[in-house]
Amino acid sequence: MALLLSDKKISGPIGKLLDSATDFEINPNFTRISVGPPPNKLPDKVIQNLSTDQHYGYKIVCAVRDGVLPVGLALLEIGPVNHSSWLTTANRLLRLWVKQQHGLKGKNLKNLHFILEFIIGVYYPCWFNVKVKHSWIEGS
Repeated sequence: MALLLSDKKISGPIGKLLDSATDFEINPNFTRISVGPPPNKLPDKVIQNLSTDQHYGYKIVCAVRDGVLPVGLALLEIGPVNHSSWLTTANRLLRLWVKQQHGLKGKNLKNLHFILEFIIGVYYPCWFNVKVKHSWIEGS
């Protein structure tokens, strides 16, 4: 399997790359992934209250869906890999996708693509929806 959880850290071909997700240059010709509906447009008030990792996640999901990275995105920090923070893990997986030299090929590259389809099509849309519609009666 490409992404395995052990008792100490994430392993497997993809998991081993998470710590170095920000070490290589961005590939401006990365393949866009636009699965599912586009993310909700977050109001400025919501964007101002996002943490650094939340803000990065919003920006990189939009970038991977559009196929274009904003100029300053590569300079933004991503939190460290942490078993309890899937937000930073999702951000690092998205960053791997736009890296110039991640070295993944064949089945491992396909697995990363499948994982990112889930992140872009399910995980982040649900997360963004909760940020905008956070009342329990709205059913997020």
